[in-house]
Amino acid sequence: MGDCYDFGELVARDAAEAFKWYKLAGDQGHPDALYSLAICYEDGNGVEQDFQEAYKYYLLTCNFASGGLYESAEANLSLAAEQLTASQIEAATDEVNSILGNR
Repeated sequence: MGDCYDFGELVARDAAEAFKWYKLAGDQGHPDALYSLAICYEDGNGVEQDFQEAYKYYLLTCNFASGGLYESAEANLSLAAEQLTASQIEAATDEVNSILGNR
């Protein structure tokens, strides 16, 4: 559903609505939705631009994805990290570990 709103397929384009649907699916661990959330945060699409949140969602994608999606998320994770301080990366990583129950 998020892609429909993001790309204007069968509905009018609406970045905020796309973000909402990506978030719903991402909260259930869907790798494609997690990746789309990272892109939304990185580009400021439907949400305020936030590289720390982008980093968090790329990292989450890496934990759930495989193949090409994993490789894309890993590459973009490195690019997002370039925009952050070490403490921001640590905070995002801690949040992901908390979400995944790795604490």
